[in-house]
Amino acid sequence: MSGVQHHLPADLLLSFASGTGDVGGDLLVATHLTLCPRCRDEVAHLEALGGALLDEIDGEAIARDPHRAPVEHSRLTFDGPVKRRDANDEHVGEAAEIQDDGVLPRALLSLVGPVADITWTSGAFGQVHYLELPIEHAHAPLRLVRFKQGMRIPTHSHAAQEIVVYLTGAATDLDHGIKYQRGDVSTYGPGQSHQLAVEQGEDCITLIANMRLVGKTLMSRLVFRLLGWC
Repeated sequence: MSGVQHHLPADLLLSFASGTGDVGGDLLVATHLTLCPRCRDEVAHLEALGGALLDEIDGEAIARDPHRAPVEHSRLTFDGPVKRRDANDEHVGEAAEIQDDGVLPRALLSLVGPVADITWTSGAFGQVHYLELPIEHAHAPLRLVRFKQGMRIPTHSHAAQEIVVYLTGAATDLDHGIKYQRGDVSTYGPGQSHQLAVEQGEDCITLIANMRLVGKTLMSRLVFRLLGWC
């Protein structure tokens, strides 16, 4: 199979389209949208529905009060790394295909710069490198994480929902037989356990929200604690 196969939760797309998402959630969505035509179309559809609903509400309000000023439909410009678009912009899906450095979409580039210039923090005996981002989603941190090709991430569960957007390389969930590659999203809820195998050929760079892992062995718990991931 080719192309994006695994997508963001519907509630994140809806919060992005309606302008009610938090900074980290919008960054996750903008990153995925750059790589996923299907979700770009879905967001454009949601924005069109929202605009139509506001038009209907305006029409009813003005019918009751002819002197009432129409509600402003445009969403506010976002001051963070993700730029929201006007809900009535018919080119929203097309505009989401923005320039990148071959790895990081522009929403991430504006925050951390080109991937080649990132100063990574090294952990797990050089198998994992990461960069803490100064933003959160649902009160949990976002990180760029680079997993070394060929490594295996021990069986673990999650203390809270984890959302991962894959940017380079590929990894397979060995417990569920699911392969993730560029553009794909994995979502694991509290208590869900699995192990991941990163494929050979290329390091796997990911954007991760809420990497709070619960190790299933003493060694994995020690590694996750040293990395600050538990």
